[in-house]
Amino acid sequence: MSAGHPKLVALASHLKQNWPYTDIELLPCRLGQPREGDDSIGEGDAAPSDLDTLDKWLDGAALIYDATADRGVNYFLSELAKDRGIPYVVVSATEGGFGGMVARFDPRPETACWTCLMHHFEAGTLTPPPRDQNAATANTWPAGCIDPTFTGAGFDIAAIALAGVRLACATMCAGTDGSYPAATWDYARYEFRTADLALPGVTEAFTIEPHPDCQPCANRRSS
Repeated sequence: MSAGHPKLVALASHLKQNWPYTDIELLPCRLGQPREGDDSIGEGDAAPSDLDTLDKWLDGAALIYDATADRGVNYFLSELAKDRGIPYVVVSATEGGFGGMVARFDPRPETACWTCLMHHFEAGTLTPPPRDQNAATANTWPAGCIDPTFTGAGFDIAAIALAGVRLACATMCAGTDGSYPAATWDYARYEFRTADLALPGVTEAFTIEPHPDCQPCANRRSS
């Protein structure tokens, strides 16, 4: 049973039990959490900063898989991925398990970024996944780990996680003969249900073009 244990410990335990020959390294970090104690203490005694921890995480990484469902963390990690030349995959489900999304971003500076996708959502050039619109059950806070929990069917949510793994494998195996085939899309929108109807798992896939209003992309082009 994993109830009451930190997610990191519970996940590591599950992986060790089911894939005992997998090497696992735990690097606990709560991004943005205020640091305890006085930061002016001696350097040898100070806890590592979030960036120091992330540098260790990302050293030699082939891909970043972001399932935090927190837009602040999505932006932060996606920009770090661009800066370090690491492919970035982000996955999330929507309130009620009505749908979800999987997206991938190439680290090359001339390609679209996570902020481009948000601009496309705002402009209507790409459509975000559907969510529960019922005020009595839908989450009205910005998505993130501190949100009130919403209910959703596990078999719907699992489909998003597996789609993300599929895209991650396709990305890491691209260009390797005899491996998993490459993916030619960057953003997939999933729709599983409405308030009254179960759907057969509707999927739409798109490529993401750089958005002209994206400031991070403009900064990269000018640097």
